[in-house]
Amino acid sequence: MIKFWLEIEHQVEEAKTANCKLLFQCDANAKLGASIFEKDPHEQSENGILLHELVIRHKLSILNMSNKCNGYITRHRDTINSIEQSILDYIIVCEDMKLNFESMHIDDNRIHVLTKYSTKKGFKTKRESDHNLLYAQFNIWCPKPKSV
Repeated sequence: MIKFWLEIEHQVEEAKTANCKLLFQCDANAKLGASIFEKDPHEQSENGILLHELVIRHKLSILNMSNKCNGYITRHRDTINSIEQSILDYIIVCEDMKLNFESMHIDDNRIHVLTKYSTKKGFKTKRESDHNLLYAQFNIWCPKPKSV
């Protein structure tokens, strides 16, 4: 898993060096814990520590934690014995993108679930993802390019 975080770190540094705005959405498999994100129902995980350190180090923002975000559970799984709910997926932005951020919605009511439909041995199957969709809206204006 360290390889994942090193690659994210590398991509963030490249974007900053190129003076680019940065937005990424990922399944970080990271639990930040209630001490960092009050809505997190779990204790902080090792990946949560790595994510939080990355965000602090590069002055990034986790939009899930914004008061402009509606919903919070990003993973929902029904098991034989219980229902598991976690916050593992995030939309993360640089300071410039945060200025353009208008709203975010996490589909924790599972209205629009990614679903795989297939046929196995003549039987149709339907499998819903255990991750909920994340939507973010930004107000970004780009000037029209000047003709040469």
